[in-house]
Amino acid sequence: MVDFLTPNLTAHLQPNDDGIIPNFKLYYREGLTKHFLQAIENDKTMAINLLEELHLIRDACNYVKRETIQNC
Repeated sequence: MVDFLTPNLTAHLQPNDDGIIPNFKLYYREGLTKHFLQAIENDKTMAINLLEELHLIRDACNYVKRETIQNC
């Protein structure tokens, strides 16, 4: 059986949508932008490998504040 939820209901069922996920995305995009800017400055290709990607994800998770997680 499949139940379809209204778009407004997911925020109540998934509180991470309110703070943790947008916060993570902010830090992730910031790290990705810095990575590409460094590549441009060093005349390297604007590519990213899996290890670098995992480091960006780890760093973004670490930058999310404890208070943000507790409030969600």
